[in-house]
Amino acid sequence: MKTSFMTKRRQLTPSFKDKIIGRDDDKAALLKLVLEFESEENVYIIPIVGFGGLGKTALAQFVYNDEMVKNHFELMMWVCVSDVFDIKLIVENIIKSATGQAPDQNLEMDQLQKQFREKIGGKKYLLVLDDIWNEEWEKWVSLKELLIGGARGSRIIVTTHSSKVAKITSKCQPYVLKGLSDNDAWSLFKEIAFEQRSADSTDSGFVEIGKLILKRCCGVPLVIRTIASTLSFKETKNEWLSFKDNELARISQNEGEILPTLKLSYDHLSSHLKHCFAYCRLYPKDHKIDIRTLVQFWIAQGFVKQLNPSQSLEEIGFRYFKDLVERSFFQEVEGDLMEEMRCKMHDLMHDLAESVAGMESSIIDSNKIASDVGEKCRRISINPSLIPLFKGKKLRTLLRSPYIETPNLSEETWDFIILPSVGAHGGEKDGETARGGDGVGDVATAVQLRVLTMVAEKSAVGGGGERSWRLWINLGKEKKCKVWGFYLLKRGVWLQVLGILGLE
Repeated sequence: MKTSFMTKRRQLTPSFKDKIIGRDDDKAALLKLVLEFESEENVYIIPIVGFGGLGKTALAQFVYNDEMVKNHFELMMWVCVSDVFDIKLIVENIIKSATGQAPDQNLEMDQLQKQFREKIGGKKYLLVLDDIWNEEWEKWVSLKELLIGGARGSRIIVTTHSSKVAKITSKCQPYVLKGLSDNDAWSLFKEIAFEQRSADSTDSGFVEIGKLILKRCCGVPLVIRTIASTLSFKETKNEWLSFKDNELARISQNEGEILPTLKLSYDHLSSHLKHCFAYCRLYPKDHKIDIRTLVQFWIAQGFVKQLNPSQSLEEIGFRYFKDLVERSFFQEVEGDLMEEMRCKMHDLMHDLAESVAGMESSIIDSNKIASDVGEKCRRISINPSLIPLFKGKKLRTLLRSPYIETPNLSEETWDFIILPSVGAHGGEKDGETARGGDGVGDVATAVQLRVLTMVAEKSAVGGGGERSWRLWINLGKEKKCKVWGFYLLKRGVWLQVLGILGLE
């Protein structure tokens, strides 16, 4: 049942945070390239180049959502590429964006190409390839050969940090994005920093300090938003001066190196919000994060403190999320009800989360990383096939990498998952599995492993000899979290966690 808290529609971010300030000229220039420029090629590629935080993706969205653009193209697609340039995955995501339905993941590349050409070939389309890092010409050519089948007037917008990427993707001059003008930067800063105290926006003392702080933001929208959000919670001039003279003055600021400035806002978070933010390092870059699942993971880790008995842990956890949104640590928040909500982290915010999480958290997606991760690592997001290579002894969180199909796993892998973490009620020691008797009943985890989310091989689900049982994940001294699993008689304990179903 949905609580009144869940059913309330909440505006998580003020409307001004959804606006793009100071990019009207950039948008007009790009619209000319998208709608009017006569190209010799059927498919014309437009790279947008600039360092992180300038708003390349936001500008591309600004153009993509323009009504003239929507009416100009038969087909519009948006794919986030990020740092892994996997052509098969990119093609799958283009098809998904074009049709609204993901293709069968068992299709071979030639089958995907055929489906791709059926859906896209001969149509005038606009495709945005967001956040490309690949600088290998051969890989780009392999993808481009598929894309050139569009009708005359088709456009591809590429956003990238790298001028080399711009050169290999297009013959045309890239559109180089620069920082905001002083006036536009101040407009953005003022809207956020004085959101709750509009009278202070005309106070000469606040204005003077604010403009001095703004100079250190170098016209970078992400930095302006983050610093202004932090200052919006500081209500006196002395607090603003202290921020400027003590903290901001300690860091050097080079163009393109803005992580130290972003970290100032992290340093001003309360300890529980710091833990919650750093935990998000376990998600890959550009991943759409399910908010309710994230909150439940925070609860399972013990980050959420129930100081007020009248509020549920989930309500408090969602308040934590809202606090981080208001401080610009998350972006692209979608949905109104908590169970429908998704969000993303900017790449630089992900870099910050990785930096502050340190050696305690890791994404394990290669043999080398699995072997190199230290024994003290407490939280991992992992390709399940790499689990036997992991040597950690203090694991508290084991998450399956969200973009990886779970293969048929070996007994060695499942023994690794189960042995350190599961012991049955009835006096069995930690490190023993519930293999005796009929194996059915409540199974308690050992203290070490707080969150476990894996998927068993599909052939096992619904097969003979399985019985469902409950796995209780430790949420601290009193709270327990219920998830479902399977017991397979022919293979001992086989774990399939379908999701966290509730709190008791």
